[in-house]
Formats: sequence, C-alpha cells, structure tokens
Amino acid sequence: MNETIKVRAADGLQVPLAGKPHEYITDQETVTVPDAAYYRRCIEYGDLVVVTEDTQPAKGSK
Repeated sequence: MNETIKVRAADGLQVPLAGKPHEYITDQETVTVPDAAYYRRCIEYGDLVVVTEDTQPAKGSK
C-alpha cells in the first residue's frame, strides 16, 4: 500500500516532517505525504489540514 495524502499546516503553524525534524510543512503550500499514522494524528489534532482538489485558498491569503 503506497497511499499518499495532500496536506498543509493549519494557519500559523509549522509541522515537522516525519523523520526530518528540521524540515516543516507550513500553511503556505500543499505537500504530499505518506498516509502514515504520524500525519493522521496531526490531522486529528488539527495541526494539519487535508487538501482536496476542490479546496480553494482563502481570499486575501498570501
């Protein structure tokens, strides 16, 4: 199983990549990550937001 999910950090947060504690997922761009327990927990806690194809950026965001 080689599934991935597209995520970005919740507004104002930086979430470390799994296994790379000095590289971060930010609220500025969407990244594709493995569908792993670490990222699922971050989504459940509200630190990461799942991005779908029909998700539009908020108006006024940079």
